[in-house]
Amino acid sequence: KPINSSDALAGPMLVWESHGSARNFATDSVVCPDGPIPFVYVDNVKAGSTAMREVLRKKFNCSWERHKNWAEAKYEATCKEKTKPKVCRSKTNWLTEEIVNDFFFFSMVREPISRFVSGYKQALFQDPELRDLTISQYVDKYRNYNLNEHTQTQAMRLSGSDENGNQVPMHFIGALETIDADMSLLWKKFNLPAEKMPHSYVSETSPLKASLNTTLSDEDIVKLCGHLKQDFVCFGYPFPPQCQ
Repeated sequence: KPINSSDALAGPMLVWESHGSARNFATDSVVCPDGPIPFVYVDNVKAGSTAMREVLRKKFNCSWERHKNWAEAKYEATCKEKTKPKVCRSKTNWLTEEIVNDFFFFSMVREPISRFVSGYKQALFQDPELRDLTISQYVDKYRNYNLNEHTQTQAMRLSGSDENGNQVPMHFIGALETIDADMSLLWKKFNLPAEKMPHSYVSETSPLKASLNTTLSDEDIVKLCGHLKQDFVCFGYPFPPQCQ
C-alpha cells in the first residue's frame, strides 16, 4: 500500500546506517520543475529506479544528468572532476529551500531481502574488487562497511539532505511489487492517464549476474533482518519466517 499524503510524512526519519560516523548524506535525484506540478524523484536503487528515470525522461524530459537548472557553483562542485560530465548525477544537496518547500517529493521501495540480492548482483557487476565475495561474505562485510550504493538501506536512500543539511521531505512512497497500481495514483495526482511501467532491462540478463550464487542461508537472512530492520518496519514489509 503506497504511503500517500497531502503533507510531507511527519518529521525527518532518524537513519541509523552511518557506519560509525554522523554525516549528511546526498541522494541522487531527478528534479522536474516543468512537470504538471513541480516534483522531485528521490532515486532508490534496485527498486525500479531505471524504469522510473526512463519514464520521467520520456514524459517530462527530466533526468539526473540535465544540469541547466542548477547554479554553476553547484554543478562545478560535484561534476567538474568527472571525465564524462554528462553522466554526473544531480544530488539532493543541490536542492534549495524553495524547492524543498514547493516541490512534490516521491520515491519507490522494494521488499528488503529481494532488493539486497539484486543489489549484491549489481555491486559485483559494477566493482571487480568485490567479485571474490560470496553472498554470505558480502552480508558480513556490508553490515559494517558501505561497500556499494546498491546495497545501502532504503531508509538511507530516501533520507538525503538538502543544501542546508536538512532531510528532504517525502510525500509519496510506492512499492515496486505494485508499481503499476501505485503509479496510477501518482499519475492521477498529476492529471495524467495511467500507463504500465517498463519492468525488465538488458543489464539484468548479464552473464556475470546469472552466474552468481545468491542463495541465502537462514543465518544470512537473520543477519539481514537485523541490518534492514528499519526498511521492514518503516515501509510496511513483513519479516521473513526466519526472523519472526
